[in-house]
Amino acid sequence: MRPISPLNQVWIVARREMDERVHARSFIVTTLIFVILIIGGILLGGGLLGGSDSGSTSKTTVAVPASLPEAAALAAAFDVTQVATADDAVAAVQDGTVDAAVVTSTTGEVVVVALTKAPSDLVGALTVTPAVQLLDTAGAVNQAMAAIIPIVFGVVFMMITMISINPIAVNTVVEKQTRIVEILLGSVRAPVLLAGKVIGNTLVAFLQTLVLAAAAIGSLVASGHADWPGQLTGPILWYIPFFLVGFILMATMSAGLASLVSRQEDVTTAISPLTILVMLPYMVPLFLTTAQNWHGMMIASYFPIVSTVVVPTRMALGQGTWVEALISLAILLVTTVLAVLAAARVYRYSLLLTGKKISFRTALRAKSELS
Repeated sequence: MRPISPLNQVWIVARREMDERVHARSFIVTTLIFVILIIGGILLGGGLLGGSDSGSTSKTTVAVPASLPEAAALAAAFDVTQVATADDAVAAVQDGTVDAAVVTSTTGEVVVVALTKAPSDLVGALTVTPAVQLLDTAGAVNQAMAAIIPIVFGVVFMMITMISINPIAVNTVVEKQTRIVEILLGSVRAPVLLAGKVIGNTLVAFLQTLVLAAAAIGSLVASGHADWPGQLTGPILWYIPFFLVGFILMATMSAGLASLVSRQEDVTTAISPLTILVMLPYMVPLFLTTAQNWHGMMIASYFPIVSTVVVPTRMALGQGTWVEALISLAILLVTTVLAVLAAARVYRYSLLLTGKKISFRTALRAKSELS
């Protein structure tokens, strides 16, 4: 019988991991919850994001005297009823025919008349806004994008990674605790087993990301931001390699750290550094964009893991260049390779050792128990 090649062994293990994850009820429920949260968050925040009001079912009704100079301009945005005099406009407000009236006072000032509260959209339309001249148009930032892009990219990476690394860690400990790993290692080597686990879970995580991305794009279009998906094509293409490399780093470290313990009760403690680390790509860019600290965003783009969200966000806001993005990706790749080598060494040494918890330093320095 022909022996199975290492690549085929990796794929067999990966398919096993994918089948377990995709058919798990918790995976399906969690994905649906994320989809609902993304759709609800974007649709409910449509007004905050500056979406189009074209879907509005009614306009503010306004009564204006025919002699008012602003009447023609108001007619373009409001349901305007022209009356003969200012007194007739005020009377229309009092009897509830219109929401508000726009008249001129005896001193010539424009006055908004309403029963209890002046419509904010009408007041805003009549407010004189000074002209703005930007000397550095290349550095101008879309404030709506600056508010939502780091949240979307950050939440997707943080939540998908968090719900993925825990099953990887738990499965590693269960296989070790029940000694199933001894049977598995009779057929495949430890590096093959680790690679299959990471690749399988990475593919599932990427599939989950595509589902969430589709929900986000559909919600943006429905909320009046039909132009955003086209503008975000480039940043999304940058997000894909950063997400995949960052996820591989976290998944490999999760398996390596989990192999140090022998009880499921110790899994949370073992991977606790990763649960803290995975929140940084969400929190750092969110804090920096809120403070409009673009220099800080540039510096953060060169820090591994944090760069998974910072770089795509900078590209979306027009703050970064492809050269900077490639440098950041190279740094993340080197970091991931080093982390994978360290985690693989720990995984090989600790997989068959049961009993008390082994320190990461001890496992890293010790000679592997497996050939």
